[in-house]
Amino acid sequence: MNTELKDTLRKYLSKYENKIDLEHLEKVREESMKVFEFEPVDEIPYVLSPWGDVKEINGKELDADWPVFPRVEWNTDPAKMLMSQLRRPYLHNQIKDYMLPDIRADYSPSIIATIMGSGYEMTDDGLPWSSHLEDRDEVQKVIDRGIPDPDTGLGKDCRETTRYYMEVLSDYPKLKKAVHIYHPDLQGPFDGTHLVWGNDIFLAMYDCPDTVKALLQLVTDTYIKWLKEWKEMTGEGNDYTTHWGMFMKGGTCVRNDTPVMITPDQYEEFVRPYDQQILDEFGGTIHFCGNGGVFLKSMCENSRNLYGINMSQPHLNNSGEFIEYTQSNRIVLWGLDEKYIPAGVKTGVIAVRNA
Repeated sequence: MNTELKDTLRKYLSKYENKIDLEHLEKVREESMKVFEFEPVDEIPYVLSPWGDVKEINGKELDADWPVFPRVEWNTDPAKMLMSQLRRPYLHNQIKDYMLPDIRADYSPSIIATIMGSGYEMTDDGLPWSSHLEDRDEVQKVIDRGIPDPDTGLGKDCRETTRYYMEVLSDYPKLKKAVHIYHPDLQGPFDGTHLVWGNDIFLAMYDCPDTVKALLQLVTDTYIKWLKEWKEMTGEGNDYTTHWGMFMKGGTCVRNDTPVMITPDQYEEFVRPYDQQILDEFGGTIHFCGNGGVFLKSMCENSRNLYGINMSQPHLNNSGEFIEYTQSNRIVLWGLDEKYIPAGVKTGVIAVRNA
Protein backbone atom coordinates (compact mmCIF):
# COMPACT_ATOMS: atom_id res chain seq x y z
CA MET A 1 0.00 0.00 0.00
CA ASN A 2 1.42 3.40 -0.96
CA THR A 3 1.88 6.11 1.66
CA GLU A 4 -0.91 8.32 0.30
CA LEU A 5 -3.50 5.52 0.51
CA LYS A 6 -2.30 4.54 3.97
CA ASP A 7 -2.70 8.13 5.17
CA THR A 8 -6.17 8.34 3.60
CA LEU A 9 -7.23 5.14 5.31
CA ARG A 10 -5.97 6.34 8.69
CA LYS A 11 -7.63 9.75 8.29
CA TYR A 12 -11.10 8.44 7.50
CA LEU A 13 -11.10 5.53 9.92
CA SER A 14 -10.11 7.93 12.69
CA LYS A 15 -12.89 10.26 11.60
CA TYR A 16 -15.45 7.44 11.76
CA GLU A 17 -14.04 6.19 15.07
CA ASN A 18 -14.68 9.60 16.64
CA LYS A 19 -18.25 9.85 15.35
CA ILE A 20 -19.66 6.37 15.75
CA ASP A 21 -22.63 6.11 18.10
CA LEU A 22 -22.32 2.83 20.00
CA GLU A 23 -25.35 3.53 22.18
CA HIS A 24 -27.61 3.92 19.16
CA LEU A 25 -26.26 0.72 17.60
CA GLU A 26 -27.03 -1.24 20.75
CA LYS A 27 -30.63 0.00 20.54
CA VAL A 28 -30.79 -1.14 16.91
CA ARG A 29 -29.64 -4.64 17.89
CA GLU A 30 -32.14 -4.85 20.74
CA GLU A 31 -35.10 -3.74 18.60
CA SER A 32 -34.11 -5.97 15.70
CA MET A 33 -33.78 -8.95 18.03
CA LYS A 34 -37.33 -8.31 19.27
CA VAL A 35 -38.51 -8.51 15.67
CA PHE A 36 -36.93 -11.95 15.20
CA GLU A 37 -38.47 -13.10 18.47
CA PHE A 38 -41.84 -11.71 17.27
CA GLU A 39 -42.09 -9.41 20.25
CA PRO A 40 -43.93 -6.06 19.86
CA VAL A 41 -41.81 -3.02 18.99
CA ASP A 42 -42.50 0.70 19.26
CA GLU A 43 -41.98 1.02 15.52
CA ILE A 44 -41.08 -1.36 12.72
CA PRO A 45 -37.28 -1.10 12.34
CA TYR A 46 -36.38 0.44 9.00
CA VAL A 47 -33.37 1.20 6.85
CA LEU A 48 -33.41 4.23 4.59
CA SER A 49 -32.92 3.65 0.88
CA PRO A 50 -31.02 4.32 -1.35
CA TRP A 51 -28.55 2.93 1.17
CA GLY A 52 -25.32 4.34 -0.15
CA ASP A 53 -26.45 7.56 -1.82
CA VAL A 54 -28.32 9.46 0.87
CA LYS A 55 -26.85 12.98 1.00
CA GLU A 56 -29.40 14.59 3.30
CA ILE A 57 -32.19 13.57 5.62
CA ASN A 58 -35.11 15.68 6.78
CA GLY A 59 -33.50 18.72 5.19
CA LYS A 60 -30.22 18.16 7.02
CA GLU A 61 -27.16 17.80 4.82
CA LEU A 62 -24.97 14.85 5.72
CA ASP A 63 -21.21 14.81 5.88
CA ALA A 64 -20.61 12.79 2.71
CA ASP A 65 -16.86 13.33 2.71
CA TRP A 66 -15.81 9.74 2.27
CA PRO A 67 -13.68 8.27 -0.54
CA VAL A 68 -15.10 5.64 -2.87
CA PHE A 69 -13.00 3.77 -5.39
CA PRO A 70 -14.06 2.12 -8.66
CA ARG A 71 -15.14 -1.45 -8.06
CA VAL A 72 -12.61 -2.71 -10.57
CA GLU A 73 -9.85 -1.51 -8.19
CA TRP A 74 -11.27 -3.35 -5.17
CA ASN A 75 -10.25 -6.76 -6.43
CA THR A 76 -6.53 -6.05 -6.20
CA ASP A 77 -6.52 -3.67 -3.23
CA PRO A 78 -8.27 -4.64 0.02
CA ALA A 79 -7.69 -1.13 1.43
CA LYS A 80 -9.82 0.36 -1.35
CA MET A 81 -12.45 -2.32 -0.83
CA LEU A 82 -12.52 -1.57 2.91
CA MET A 83 -12.88 2.17 2.36
CA SER A 84 -15.66 1.72 -0.18
CA GLN A 85 -17.50 -0.77 2.02
CA LEU A 86 -17.44 1.65 4.97
CA ARG A 87 -18.97 4.60 3.17
CA ARG A 88 -22.56 3.44 3.58
CA PRO A 89 -22.17 2.69 7.32
CA TYR A 90 -20.53 6.09 7.81
CA LEU A 91 -23.51 7.89 6.25
CA HIS A 92 -26.06 5.87 8.18
CA ASN A 93 -24.26 6.60 11.42
CA GLN A 94 -25.50 10.16 10.88
CA ILE A 95 -28.99 9.15 9.73
CA LYS A 96 -29.76 7.11 12.87
CA ASP A 97 -32.00 4.59 11.17
CA TYR A 98 -31.84 0.88 11.97
CA MET A 99 -28.83 0.03 9.85
CA LEU A 100 -25.88 -1.66 11.53
CA PRO A 101 -22.38 -1.02 10.15
CA ASP A 102 -21.16 -4.09 8.31
CA ILE A 103 -18.67 -4.93 5.59
CA ARG A 104 -17.66 -8.02 3.67
CA ALA A 105 -15.06 -9.29 1.26
CA ASP A 106 -17.13 -8.36 -1.77
CA TYR A 107 -15.94 -10.51 -4.66
CA SER A 108 -19.30 -11.09 -6.38
CA PRO A 109 -21.66 -14.09 -6.53
CA SER A 110 -18.98 -16.13 -8.33
CA ILE A 111 -17.07 -17.05 -5.18
CA ILE A 112 -18.41 -20.57 -4.63
CA ALA A 113 -18.14 -21.40 -8.34
CA THR A 114 -14.46 -20.43 -8.42
CA ILE A 115 -13.82 -22.44 -5.26
CA MET A 116 -15.29 -25.42 -7.14
CA GLY A 117 -12.81 -24.81 -9.95
CA SER A 118 -14.65 -22.59 -12.42
CA GLY A 119 -12.60 -19.91 -14.11
CA TYR A 120 -13.56 -16.25 -13.94
CA GLU A 121 -12.96 -12.95 -15.68
CA MET A 122 -13.42 -9.32 -14.75
CA THR A 123 -16.35 -7.38 -16.17
CA ASP A 124 -16.51 -3.70 -17.08
CA ASP A 125 -17.90 -2.71 -13.68
CA GLY A 126 -15.25 -4.72 -11.87
CA LEU A 127 -17.30 -7.74 -10.79
CA PRO A 128 -15.62 -11.12 -11.33
CA TRP A 129 -17.88 -13.38 -13.38
CA SER A 130 -17.41 -17.15 -13.39
CA SER A 131 -17.32 -19.31 -16.50
CA HIS A 132 -19.38 -22.49 -16.74
CA LEU A 133 -17.97 -25.96 -17.27
CA GLU A 134 -17.82 -26.96 -20.91
CA ASP A 135 -19.85 -30.19 -20.78
CA ARG A 136 -21.19 -32.94 -18.55
CA ASP A 137 -17.91 -34.84 -18.63
CA GLU A 138 -16.28 -31.83 -16.97
CA VAL A 139 -19.07 -31.79 -14.41
CA GLN A 140 -18.34 -35.40 -13.55
CA LYS A 141 -14.65 -34.65 -13.15
CA VAL A 142 -15.48 -31.93 -10.60
CA ILE A 143 -17.68 -34.38 -8.71
CA ASP A 144 -14.96 -37.06 -8.77
CA ARG A 145 -12.36 -34.65 -7.32
CA GLY A 146 -14.45 -34.10 -4.19
CA ILE A 147 -14.38 -31.11 -1.84
CA PRO A 148 -11.79 -28.61 -3.12
CA ASP A 149 -9.12 -26.70 -1.24
CA PRO A 150 -10.91 -23.79 0.48
CA ASP A 151 -8.22 -21.40 -0.72
CA THR A 152 -9.07 -22.09 -4.36
CA GLY A 153 -10.21 -19.25 -6.63
CA LEU A 154 -11.89 -16.26 -5.03
CA GLY A 155 -12.22 -18.21 -1.79
CA LYS A 156 -8.61 -17.36 -1.04
CA ASP A 157 -9.14 -13.66 -1.77
CA CYS A 158 -12.15 -13.62 0.58
CA ARG A 159 -10.21 -15.12 3.44
CA GLU A 160 -7.18 -12.86 2.96
CA THR A 161 -9.32 -9.73 2.68
CA THR A 162 -11.28 -10.69 5.79
CA ARG A 163 -8.01 -11.11 7.71
CA TYR A 164 -6.94 -7.69 6.45
CA TYR A 165 -10.19 -6.10 7.67
CA MET A 166 -9.71 -7.66 11.10
CA GLU A 167 -6.13 -6.46 11.31
CA VAL A 168 -6.92 -2.86 10.31
CA LEU A 169 -9.99 -2.51 12.55
CA SER A 170 -8.06 -3.82 15.54
CA ASP A 171 -6.42 -0.35 15.80
CA TYR A 172 -9.83 1.33 16.22
CA PRO A 173 -11.59 0.06 19.39
CA LYS A 174 -15.03 1.51 18.65
CA LEU A 175 -15.04 0.40 15.03
CA LYS A 176 -13.80 -3.04 16.00
CA LYS A 177 -16.73 -3.35 18.38
CA ALA A 178 -19.33 -1.85 16.04
CA VAL A 179 -18.44 -2.93 12.50
CA HIS A 180 -19.45 -6.48 11.73
CA ILE A 181 -17.59 -8.41 9.04
CA TYR A 182 -20.27 -10.61 7.51
CA HIS A 183 -19.82 -13.63 5.33
CA PRO A 184 -19.05 -13.28 1.61
CA ASP A 185 -21.67 -14.05 -1.03
CA LEU A 186 -21.61 -17.85 -1.26
CA GLN A 187 -25.00 -17.95 -2.99
CA GLY A 188 -26.98 -21.13 -2.21
CA PRO A 189 -26.57 -24.76 -3.24
CA PHE A 190 -28.71 -24.57 -6.37
CA ASP A 191 -27.47 -21.11 -7.37
CA GLY A 192 -23.87 -22.24 -6.91
CA THR A 193 -24.43 -25.43 -8.86
CA HIS A 194 -26.05 -23.43 -11.66
CA LEU A 195 -23.01 -21.15 -11.81
CA VAL A 196 -20.67 -24.14 -12.07
CA TRP A 197 -22.73 -26.18 -14.53
CA GLY A 198 -24.38 -23.48 -16.63
CA ASN A 199 -27.87 -23.43 -18.15
CA ASP A 200 -27.60 -27.07 -19.20
CA ILE A 201 -28.53 -27.88 -15.59
CA PHE A 202 -32.19 -27.26 -16.45
CA LEU A 203 -32.10 -30.09 -19.00
CA ALA A 204 -29.90 -32.23 -16.77
CA MET A 205 -32.59 -32.32 -14.08
CA TYR A 206 -34.53 -34.49 -16.58
CA ASP A 207 -31.63 -36.26 -18.33
CA CYS A 208 -29.33 -37.11 -15.42
CA PRO A 209 -30.89 -36.10 -12.10
CA ASP A 210 -28.48 -38.20 -10.04
CA THR A 211 -25.53 -36.28 -11.47
CA VAL A 212 -27.23 -32.99 -10.64
CA LYS A 213 -27.79 -34.20 -7.08
CA ALA A 214 -24.19 -35.33 -6.79
CA LEU A 215 -22.92 -31.87 -7.74
CA LEU A 216 -25.51 -30.21 -5.50
CA GLN A 217 -24.26 -32.28 -2.57
CA LEU A 218 -20.66 -31.40 -3.35
CA VAL A 219 -21.45 -27.69 -3.55
CA THR A 220 -23.39 -27.95 -0.28
CA ASP A 221 -20.53 -29.75 1.47
CA THR A 222 -18.04 -27.19 0.13
CA TYR A 223 -20.24 -24.28 1.27
CA ILE A 224 -20.49 -25.73 4.79
CA LYS A 225 -16.78 -26.52 5.06
CA TRP A 226 -15.70 -23.12 3.74
CA LEU A 227 -18.08 -21.13 5.93
CA LYS A 228 -17.25 -23.13 9.08
CA GLU A 229 -13.55 -22.42 8.57
CA TRP A 230 -14.27 -18.74 7.84
CA LYS A 231 -16.29 -18.48 11.05
CA GLU A 232 -13.50 -20.11 13.02
CA MET A 233 -11.15 -17.46 11.65
CA THR A 234 -13.46 -14.53 12.42
CA GLY A 235 -14.98 -15.82 15.65
CA GLU A 236 -18.50 -15.28 14.31
CA GLY A 237 -21.17 -17.52 15.80
CA ASN A 238 -24.55 -18.56 14.43
CA ASP A 239 -26.95 -16.91 16.90
CA TYR A 240 -27.22 -13.48 15.24
CA THR A 241 -25.30 -11.78 12.47
CA THR A 242 -25.85 -8.95 10.01
CA HIS A 243 -26.49 -8.83 6.29
CA TRP A 244 -26.68 -5.75 4.10
CA GLY A 245 -26.71 -3.65 7.27
CA MET A 246 -29.66 -5.43 8.86
CA PHE A 247 -29.53 -7.54 12.01
CA MET A 248 -30.68 -11.11 11.45
CA LYS A 249 -31.05 -14.32 13.39
CA GLY A 250 -28.84 -17.22 12.31
CA GLY A 251 -25.42 -17.55 10.76
CA THR A 252 -25.91 -17.36 7.01
CA CYS A 253 -28.04 -16.01 4.17
CA VAL A 254 -28.76 -18.54 1.42
CA ARG A 255 -29.49 -17.22 -2.08
CA ASN A 256 -32.26 -18.76 -4.16
CA ASP A 257 -32.28 -16.64 -7.30
CA THR A 258 -32.14 -19.53 -9.79
CA PRO A 259 -34.93 -21.61 -8.16
CA VAL A 260 -37.53 -19.02 -9.15
CA MET A 261 -37.19 -20.53 -12.65
CA ILE A 262 -38.08 -24.13 -11.77
CA THR A 263 -41.26 -26.01 -10.78
CA PRO A 264 -42.54 -26.64 -7.25
CA ASP A 265 -41.71 -30.36 -7.58
CA GLN A 266 -38.17 -29.54 -8.71
CA TYR A 267 -37.80 -27.21 -5.73
CA GLU A 268 -38.70 -30.08 -3.40
CA GLU A 269 -36.27 -32.46 -5.10
CA PHE A 270 -33.32 -30.28 -6.04
CA VAL A 271 -33.38 -27.26 -3.72
CA ARG A 272 -35.00 -27.65 -0.34
CA PRO A 273 -33.02 -30.71 0.87
CA TYR A 274 -29.70 -28.94 0.22
CA ASP A 275 -30.81 -25.60 1.65
CA GLN A 276 -31.92 -27.53 4.72
CA GLN A 277 -28.44 -28.97 5.28
CA ILE A 278 -27.05 -25.43 5.43
CA LEU A 279 -29.85 -24.19 7.67
CA ASP A 280 -29.31 -27.17 9.97
CA GLU A 281 -25.63 -26.28 10.23
CA PHE A 282 -25.85 -22.51 10.63
CA GLY A 283 -29.47 -21.38 10.81
CA GLY A 284 -30.33 -18.21 8.97
CA THR A 285 -32.33 -16.57 6.23
CA ILE A 286 -33.03 -16.97 2.51
CA HIS A 287 -32.89 -14.28 -0.17
CA PHE A 288 -34.28 -14.41 -3.67
CA CYS A 289 -34.88 -12.09 -6.61
CA GLY A 290 -37.92 -12.52 -8.85
CA ASN A 291 -41.18 -14.32 -8.12
CA GLY A 292 -40.88 -16.88 -5.33
CA GLY A 293 -44.40 -18.21 -5.62
CA VAL A 294 -43.17 -21.66 -6.70
CA PHE A 295 -41.59 -22.30 -3.31
CA LEU A 296 -43.09 -19.78 -0.85
CA LYS A 297 -45.53 -22.06 1.00
CA SER A 298 -43.16 -25.00 1.29
CA MET A 299 -40.20 -22.83 2.26
CA CYS A 300 -42.14 -21.23 5.10
CA GLU A 301 -43.91 -24.35 6.38
CA ASN A 302 -41.28 -27.06 5.89
CA SER A 303 -37.91 -25.40 6.59
CA ARG A 304 -36.16 -25.88 9.92
CA ASN A 305 -34.00 -23.12 11.37
CA LEU A 306 -35.25 -20.60 8.80
CA TYR A 307 -35.69 -17.30 10.59
CA GLY A 308 -36.12 -14.78 7.79
CA ILE A 309 -36.80 -14.24 4.10
CA ASN A 310 -35.61 -11.34 1.96
CA MET A 311 -37.38 -10.78 -1.37
CA SER A 312 -35.84 -7.99 -3.38
CA GLN A 313 -38.79 -7.51 -5.77
CA PRO A 314 -42.05 -7.60 -3.80
CA HIS A 315 -43.92 -6.11 -6.76
CA LEU A 316 -43.39 -9.41 -8.60
CA ASN A 317 -44.88 -11.41 -5.73
CA ASN A 318 -48.20 -11.79 -3.96
CA SER A 319 -47.28 -9.70 -0.93
CA GLY A 320 -50.43 -10.71 0.93
CA GLU A 321 -49.45 -14.37 0.74
CA PHE A 322 -45.91 -13.53 1.84
CA ILE A 323 -47.17 -11.68 4.89
CA GLU A 324 -49.61 -14.49 5.71
CA TYR A 325 -47.10 -17.34 5.41
CA THR A 326 -44.21 -15.58 7.11
CA GLN A 327 -46.23 -14.19 10.00
CA SER A 328 -48.00 -17.49 10.68
CA ASN A 329 -44.70 -19.38 10.66
CA ARG A 330 -42.78 -16.74 12.68
CA ILE A 331 -40.40 -15.98 9.81
CA VAL A 332 -39.22 -12.39 9.48
CA LEU A 333 -39.57 -10.51 6.21
CA TRP A 334 -36.43 -8.42 6.28
CA GLY A 335 -35.56 -5.65 3.84
CA LEU A 336 -39.19 -5.30 2.73
CA ASP A 337 -40.34 -2.02 1.17
CA GLU A 338 -42.59 -0.56 3.86
CA LYS A 339 -45.40 0.21 1.42
CA TYR A 340 -46.06 -3.57 1.28
CA ILE A 341 -46.51 -3.86 5.06
CA PRO A 342 -50.18 -3.98 6.13
CA ALA A 343 -51.22 -1.58 8.88
CA GLY A 344 -51.97 -4.38 11.33
CA VAL A 345 -48.45 -5.86 11.29
CA LYS A 346 -46.60 -4.84 14.45
CA THR A 347 -43.52 -7.06 14.37
CA GLY A 348 -41.80 -9.70 12.25
CA VAL A 349 -40.66 -7.19 9.62
CA ILE A 350 -37.56 -5.07 9.03
CA ALA A 351 -38.50 -2.44 6.48
CA VAL A 352 -36.82 -0.41 3.78
CA ARG A 353 -38.04 3.19 3.68
CA ASN A 354 -37.44 5.51 0.75
CA ALA A 355 -35.43 8.55 1.80
